[in-house]
Amino acid sequence: MSERSDASQELVRAILEGVGMTVEPIPVQKGKRTADYLVSDTAHRYLVEVTDREPDADYKAFFRELASEGVSMLTRPVGTSKRLDDFVVEKAAQLRKTPIEASFNIAWITALHYDDELMVEELFRTLYGVAQLRTIKNPYDFAEWPGKTFDCYYYLPFSLRLETDIHGVGFASTDRTALFVNPFADNADSFRRSGLAHAFANINRLHDPEDEKAKLEALHVPPDVEWTSKALHKALSEKYGLFTWPSPETLLQQQILIPKK
Repeated sequence: MSERSDASQELVRAILEGVGMTVEPIPVQKGKRTADYLVSDTAHRYLVEVTDREPDADYKAFFRELASEGVSMLTRPVGTSKRLDDFVVEKAAQLRKTPIEASFNIAWITALHYDDELMVEELFRTLYGVAQLRTIKNPYDFAEWPGKTFDCYYYLPFSLRLETDIHGVGFASTDRTALFVNPFADNADSFRRSGLAHAFANINRLHDPEDEKAKLEALHVPPDVEWTSKALHKALSEKYGLFTWPSPETLLQQQILIPKK
């Protein structure tokens, strides 16, 4: 096991123990890929698989320029990520192969680098197919322009809804922690009531689309709607009475090296 993998697992272990969980490493079996931890509280057992992800090539180039020039700027779109979507599918398969009985399965991704801000935003969008939409009730009424902006769940294709035996996806870096609920999982409501979900809710680090729906702070496309522009806009118009269109997001990062005196 690499030092980076060790550090990722230790970070997640510290976070879980910090919210009151009991964490037991699962022995590595030669030639088999299984979960890393068996986590438990007074009522449930959780299988947790941990994987680290490095920053993308653009961010590495950004830091090389920073090191050589002393200043660097990087602007990137914020959206879904195929490599994070592939992570969900891969870890779901790995958790299924773990021959240990547990109540819930959790895939956990770590980012042991400074690109964690973009990664957690991409993970959120990838898990739930989230797009940022600009909305307006009447496009012919100029008094309404430029309209309002909302996150819209299930607007883009995503794999989490097919992986019904993954109950949550965790994220951890040195500065950020999150636990994302899979609303399509088997026993999703039971997971919401679990000790782990409550522990993250208590520190305001639990993300659940159903909470956003209840607060009316985001839009939701019905999950059975076809992923075509016509079908999506029709569904949103019928549900919310809004005219909608995508409003792409970007993340601007700028850093300057200050020489030591």
